[in-house]
Amino acid sequence: MSNIEFRKLQRQDGAVFSHFLAEVFGGKPCDVKLYEYAHFDNPAGESIIYGAWDGEKLVGTQLSRKCFFLIDGKRTLFGHLGSTATHKDYRRRSIALRLNDLCREEAKKQGSLLSFGFPNENSIAIVVRSFGREKIGELPILIDIYRIREILKLKRPQYSSALCSILAAIPQCFVSARSAFLKKPKGNVQVNHVEQVDAGWDQLMERIAPEYRVIQERNAQFVRWRFLNHPDRKYKMLEARCNGELYGYLVYIVHPWPEKEERHVLCGYIVDFLVPKTEEGKNTLHHLLYHARKEMIADGAIIGTSINNIPESFNSVFFKSGFFIAPKRIMPRPFHFTIRDESEQDASITKAKEMGNWYLTQADNDII
Repeated sequence: MSNIEFRKLQRQDGAVFSHFLAEVFGGKPCDVKLYEYAHFDNPAGESIIYGAWDGEKLVGTQLSRKCFFLIDGKRTLFGHLGSTATHKDYRRRSIALRLNDLCREEAKKQGSLLSFGFPNENSIAIVVRSFGREKIGELPILIDIYRIREILKLKRPQYSSALCSILAAIPQCFVSARSAFLKKPKGNVQVNHVEQVDAGWDQLMERIAPEYRVIQERNAQFVRWRFLNHPDRKYKMLEARCNGELYGYLVYIVHPWPEKEERHVLCGYIVDFLVPKTEEGKNTLHHLLYHARKEMIADGAIIGTSINNIPESFNSVFFKSGFFIAPKRIMPRPFHFTIRDESEQDASITKAKEMGNWYLTQADNDII
């Protein structure tokens, strides 16, 4: 490893970074605008991105994206560790370990008290064993099936034996009938589309945040950056109001799945939502899910998904809205959740070591 140099990537390195990830993971390089948006326009601060260079050739990367979380209302800086990428010709040379250490050390210097990530099935073992992260749980995958025949047409090898055999036994008429009998939400809640956010969204976060132990700060600035300003994802946002007061919101997108394959279907993703942890909040979430489901089906989605770690009481709202927890034998790729305490015994961080204290949605995972 004597010829390898480690240094940070800057805003102007977007093209190099994007082409390198495409070479490692496959697919087309991301637009440079996406790189700049995700890592240099983040209102929480610029990402820490380290690269391993062999001369002018980029051969490895690791990044930590800054996020502000509230722990019992206390604003705390966390680092979201992205996937480590190493060129195939440079593996087994401790490059990934060195990149991980550099990112962690720099994040710690800048005030981050905890790092977290969502490693995939192929990397979870090395992340825990070599990177010193602790797995504290998995995020369940909720699914809602709209059109069975289109799913079966995919015939994906990793799902066909389990998923297709089960789905093939379920007639489409049953799915249609089930949709017709889903309970409509009750109460005087108005659901509207959102194209801009104002100070009312800051007030919503301030009002709701104390109900959750560990939650990412979802103020107006974050929502505007994360969803409304995304350069190539066209999210749709719904807000719920009662007597004019903002009670909660939900973000969804209908997107091709599998994204990088020629044969794909449209999938509806419940990306994010925020409502109070009360009976009124549960009813608000029911209204939001009801409207999102209708719109995703109208937009051509054949299946809906939601990946989150939320209060158990909210699961019943998802169930009566048509979702069910996908068995592991159908969806064999769990979303592992790992953390590493960087605080040197800060008492507040102990609350973040319990999975049940976290409020997480798909919006807390990768933004690309």
